[in-house]
Amino acid sequence: MPSIMTDSALFSFLDLQKDVMVIFNNLVDTLNILSTSFVLLNFIRFLAFNQIE
Repeated sequence: MPSIMTDSALFSFLDLQKDVMVIFNNLVDTLNILSTSFVLLNFIRFLAFNQIE
């Protein structure tokens, strides 16, 4: 019986770890998208200012 308990605890811990990894990957993806769009916005603004001058 104790071995089954530890197995289920281990499985739930692995599931939790997997969920944390998924959340972490989503955060990294979001940050990448934000930084990319920020760079694009700055580039567009730079082009616009050059057009005005």
